[in-house]
Amino acid sequence: MKYNPLDKSDAFEVNDCNNNTQYFSTDNLKETAGIKNSNLSLLCSNVRSLTKNFDALKELLSEIDVNFQIIGLVETWLKEKPHDYYHLRGYNLELCNRNDKRGGGVSMYVDENIAYNVRHDINDLNQLKYTESLFIDFVKSILKTL
Repeated sequence: MKYNPLDKSDAFEVNDCNNNTQYFSTDNLKETAGIKNSNLSLLCSNVRSLTKNFDALKELLSEIDVNFQIIGLVETWLKEKPHDYYHLRGYNLELCNRNDKRGGGVSMYVDENIAYNVRHDINDLNQLKYTESLFIDFVKSILKTL
């Protein structure tokens, strides 16, 4: 059996920034973690080839039924800017591909209602060998005022 990084049976790790880490299945992630009431919702996954696992990613997002504001993917394994096949409705896609050898690459799906800028000045770290990074900043705060 091949490893599927987006397999529904895998547990999700949730860290609340106070180092209180909990693990959730897709069945109870939404209810237990309180994502619907969250000020900021993020999902990060090692996708191990966006080409191979894009349909599994879409299925996972549909099953969880949470509109994440940011979806970060590592190990996208893309070599060039992808075509519309990798489009997720309601999101803008930002990429940093590893072009010189197999593996690597990061991407970020950002909710289309969030105003942001790609930080090319920081992304210059990508000139370092063996790293890919992608930084954005928000034009205005996306967190609700408490």
